[in-house]
Amino acid sequence: MKKSILITISFLLVSAFVHAQWSTGTNIYNTNSGTVTFGSAAPYVVNAAAALFPSSTPKFEFFTGVGGSTPYADMITVRHPGVTSDAISRQMGIIFKLSSESSTYETDKMGGLLFESANAYANAPTMSLVTANVRRLTIGANGKIGVGTTTPAYQFHLYNSGAAADFGFDSFNSNIYLGSRLYFGRSRGTSTSPLAVQDGDFLGFLDFYGHDGTATQRSGQIIAQVDGTPSSGIVPGALRFTTAGADGINRDRMRISSAGNVGIATSAPVSTFQVNSTISKFSVGGAGGPDLNYGTSYIGFNAARIGTGSASSNWTIDGDGSHNGGGVIYSDVAGTVYITPIVSTGATTQTLADADIKSKAALRVSGTGNVGIGTTDYGAWTLNNSTYKLAVGGSMIATAVTVKLVANWPDYVFKKDYTLPSLTDVKTYIDQNQHLPEIPSAQQMEKEGVNLGEMNKLLLKKVEELTLYLIEKDKQDTEKNKLLQALQARVSELEKNNSK
Repeated sequence: MKKSILITISFLLVSAFVHAQWSTGTNIYNTNSGTVTFGSAAPYVVNAAAALFPSSTPKFEFFTGVGGSTPYADMITVRHPGVTSDAISRQMGIIFKLSSESSTYETDKMGGLLFESANAYANAPTMSLVTANVRRLTIGANGKIGVGTTTPAYQFHLYNSGAAADFGFDSFNSNIYLGSRLYFGRSRGTSTSPLAVQDGDFLGFLDFYGHDGTATQRSGQIIAQVDGTPSSGIVPGALRFTTAGADGINRDRMRISSAGNVGIATSAPVSTFQVNSTISKFSVGGAGGPDLNYGTSYIGFNAARIGTGSASSNWTIDGDGSHNGGGVIYSDVAGTVYITPIVSTGATTQTLADADIKSKAALRVSGTGNVGIGTTDYGAWTLNNSTYKLAVGGSMIATAVTVKLVANWPDYVFKKDYTLPSLTDVKTYIDQNQHLPEIPSAQQMEKEGVNLGEMNKLLLKKVEELTLYLIEKDKQDTEKNKLLQALQARVSELEKNNSK
């Protein structure tokens, strides 16, 4: 860029300086094979060809002073002769053309550097780089840079009509850290005396606009914002994502906090992932801490745990004006999954501790696959060590319960080789133990519970044995009745004979 500007200025000055030295002739020509030098014996070479081809000999060079008490006096100045009307714009610069072109009109230029202002007396010139007869890059008098537009509206304005306005970065290296980068920075104070940013300061914006037929309107935005108190070497930050709704208002849709929490429809997510919509809140986060039996993670339904560390914490369950219920599913390091319903207690937000969430768990599934409903994690109900696949800490009701048949069902009692205990032996056992043989005692059942399948089998066995006792008793009674009838007949016969 610097060499292009110097080339431009140098060519424009040749005519002025040489005309001051030679008073005769219309033009000045350098027809020999040497160079043209202005200034001292140590000239600054301006030669585009020499830059591309270092071995070439420059054809034009000049030297000018730099610095000093009046540095502007040592600079080269190019002036426009001016015009008589304010409405006429001024232009000057250098235009590069193909050798076959002869026209001097601007529309025929191939490329170059162009300085121009809106009128003869304006002191707000712009500078444009031109290629293929089109102003490609323009720097306005206000310092704004436009690519594809001569009237940049922003500090850097990229414009393309009829196609996408692409903005890309390419990086070619083998270092994993040296990728392309888009930098946004902010400090309080001034450039010479910067000050630390503060909590809540905006650091940068990416805005997305669409035209509504009258003007462009913002449809979405990505915002970087300070999220916490900065300290030496640390500026905590958050990212916010907004979109415009049907009413045209941009609202926060998603936020990533400095703690790494992601929130949708919430500006202050307290969980690793949280979705809010009054009582439709949905949360995902950590469940560490001893009061949750050293939990791992959780899913909350209108319940969010404040904090994600290993310490005990509190939970918030929002209210909708009428109810404030919810639920939690979480797991612990032992592999147990807990399902905790949270009963509504009123209309406003309720707060529970970790210990409350654990104690209110209605269903637990252990790492071994055992299920507990309404049970606790201690004593005989310890699910991991339990021999029961389902434990219920309370009453049950059902329209039907099917117990799968087990082997050795007591139909063997009716087989001829079965030895039926004598009633005398049964009576002796009852007198000694106060319960039937093979049936658990009351103390045992109170301590260990009742195995319904096994108990049904034992009860059926006792019923079948009782049936055999009754059959035997009936047989004995029948024989006794026959004997009694025979005796009665004998007595009747004797009485009849005695009466004769």
